[in-house]
Amino acid sequence: MADDERRITGTEKRRTTDNDQRRVIGAGDRRTTDNDQRRVIGTDARRTIENDRRRITEALDLDTAARRWVCNRCGHDLGPADCNYKEGCLLYDRDPSEIHVPFDPPTEFGFSPHPDWCRIVEFYCPGCAVMFDVEYLPPGHPVTHDIELDLDAVC
Repeated sequence: MADDERRITGTEKRRTTDNDQRRVIGAGDRRTTDNDQRRVIGTDARRTIENDRRRITEALDLDTAARRWVCNRCGHDLGPADCNYKEGCLLYDRDPSEIHVPFDPPTEFGFSPHPDWCRIVEFYCPGCAVMFDVEYLPPGHPVTHDIELDLDAVC
């Protein structure tokens, strides 16, 4: 038997095994892993966790029970919901010339803002490094508070 045939046979065996395991679990008894606790939880507990969270942005959730910002990819807590979620993020202050590359051939002017006048600040989750936001700010300008919710109405 050739190497290619062995690889295909091995792949087919793994695929069959995976499909068999999925059938055994079944739709009603499906279990999922809670990223925070690293334990298996049942369907009812998962439904409760999902009911306590509201999607705010693509990667940011609001935990309505605890009134806290949470990353919806890894479950990392970013701080209280009445404060700016960006305070709990990792920041990467970038030079605009890294983002906006110069023309080829190089000229005196380009699309990159001057680094003395503008900084690009990227906000990442400390748990999984998903990017939440990017801001173009003048150097020394405080981080903007762009999301402020009426927590009494939402929760």
